[in-house]
Amino acid sequence: MKSKRVLIIEDDVDLLEIETYQLKENNYDVSSAQNIKEALQILNSETFDCILLDMNLHASSGKDIIIEIKSDSSHLSAKTPIIVTSGSLNIDLIKEVKEKIHSVLVKPFSTQDLLDKVNQAVKASHLDTNTIEMASKKSVFIVDDDNDYVKDLKKYLEGDHFKVIASTSTHEALAKLQNQKFDMILLDLKIDQHNGDWLVNLLRNDKGHLNHKTPIIIVTGSSIVKTQRLTKLVQEIVEKPVSFPELTQRIQANLIGVQKPILVSILDFPKKNRQI
Repeated sequence: MKSKRVLIIEDDVDLLEIETYQLKENNYDVSSAQNIKEALQILNSETFDCILLDMNLHASSGKDIIIEIKSDSSHLSAKTPIIVTSGSLNIDLIKEVKEKIHSVLVKPFSTQDLLDKVNQAVKASHLDTNTIEMASKKSVFIVDDDNDYVKDLKKYLEGDHFKVIASTSTHEALAKLQNQKFDMILLDLKIDQHNGDWLVNLLRNDKGHLNHKTPIIIVTGSSIVKTQRLTKLVQEIVEKPVSFPELTQRIQANLIGVQKPILVSILDFPKKNRQI
């Protein structure tokens, strides 16, 4: 089987060496660049399955590369998933590029974090197009009290041909869940000052409920209580900020059954793993 190709754009030589070693050890074909000029020269002539991009390249910003390749639909890397890495998470900057990147890795991150993100990005980029189109005709129910976030996410998902319904209060959410069957639920953990896990328990404990078996992805900015029970009741737990393309791919993957329940957090770095 042909190795998947990853381009690492990183100006920290030591970190670049470690990332390259870890990916090569896991059968990835790795190329690298240490500045924007070098990176664009490579990207203009070669194709990759994933790009690992440091957002702080000396006096430059990785944002320039993102805009360069994602603003031109004919570019060789226009559809290549980009994983952004950063030692200091600039929320405003992430919001600017969230629709153009796959996901975020906050330094320092473990070897397992690196491999998980790259594996997810590569897998998502190679999902069968027909399978994705089938998944994209499904209904998604968003439960979140951040009106701006809900508006933007709804617009993005509808652009991918999902049928999207949203609620910004628990009272409204309960009413809609009782009257309509959904294919996927995106749930914030903190709504109306309530902890959203009670809604998860309500759905899972009532076997006669319309949405008893509906897949649930928790998408939240709240501190997560990582209980074994909660992780067993939902498909995934994702911490904000999460890019819309990554979230869409997670929805598609869960709908077509290619991804098992997993706890995902850009801020969760297991101490037992080697730190990068």
